[in-house]
Amino acid sequence: MVFGFLNLAKEEHIEQAKKELYSNLPQNHEEWDPTGKSPVVSLIKEKNVKNHAKYLFLKNNPGYVKKTFLKIIGIIILAFTISRLLSHYTQTSFFIMNTLIIIGSFILLIVFHFKVQSIRRDLIKLEVAKENNYLYWPDKNHKLWRDYAHKYTEVFNRGDQDQNLEDIFWGTTNINGKKHNFTSGLFNYTRVSRDNKGNTKHQKFTDHYFIIKLPRRLESRFYLYPEGVISKIANFFTNKKIKTESIKFNDTFAFSYKGKKTDKHMNITQILTPRVQEELVKISDYKKKGNGFFTRRSTNGLSVLFAENAVVFYAPGRILRKTKMNFFKSSDIKEEDKNELKKELETMIKVSDEIINYLD
Repeated sequence: MVFGFLNLAKEEHIEQAKKELYSNLPQNHEEWDPTGKSPVVSLIKEKNVKNHAKYLFLKNNPGYVKKTFLKIIGIIILAFTISRLLSHYTQTSFFIMNTLIIIGSFILLIVFHFKVQSIRRDLIKLEVAKENNYLYWPDKNHKLWRDYAHKYTEVFNRGDQDQNLEDIFWGTTNINGKKHNFTSGLFNYTRVSRDNKGNTKHQKFTDHYFIIKLPRRLESRFYLYPEGVISKIANFFTNKKIKTESIKFNDTFAFSYKGKKTDKHMNITQILTPRVQEELVKISDYKKKGNGFFTRRSTNGLSVLFAENAVVFYAPGRILRKTKMNFFKSSDIKEEDKNELKKELETMIKVSDEIINYLD
């Protein structure tokens, strides 16, 4: 059945998946989350087992995706054939039936495409999590978004509906011989607006974030976000802009913080060392390159929140934008896909290293 593709976690692969994953996932994971609540490891393991079982199924059935796609094409062709016969022997409108079939076929193929994309990304991220002993949760989580929006309002208080976090990692990284906790994931939300005629418009966005725990609490809470016309006008009235020795950095980021500039200036510039500024500009330039021709951009470049005992990096689009993994040819996870994901995480870890060096 065509829609059997939506459920690939077959019972015969569940036990094998448990053996392969449980030998790699730490039994006593004590991961950090900014909310102060530890991730529920048992639920995460259960979900990971199901996803790994999908991978085992596809590995044992290498032509499954291609066959499913051909079945869909066959159904579409059959539908057009039946439409033509009905229009010939009955009074049914050939144009109306074909229009309905075209719409239905388009929806079916779109659902199939995005389902394949979702499974690909889940399997790649699960593999990276397994290799690095991270915890990984692929499903959407609205409650965790509410907690983050309360704690990090500057970053996560976005959208009008459908806000949730997904594809979440919890892990540790080694910096200067010391372990530091981090979490990373995607943030989905929808903006609702009305045009001049009163028609409602919905725009969906997907951005990504990386949060690393710092060894000690920061003295000042401040937010860096992409410089633009609005921020320049706002600074004219608020005078919040803190000038550094880097012209490129000054042109890239605007500042937001509570209190007077004279009280915050010294502490903020101590954290924003020349090396930190250089790395933030590099990341921002990279994030401005875009995430595909049809991608809506919620923001242009990198935003960074320094708050309490953490740094929050926030940028538009998905972490894993395109994948080399191709189910039509093979179910093998490509090294290029894993390396791209690792590169994204390591980029954030690198600039975090510079910040932690200052704090240490």
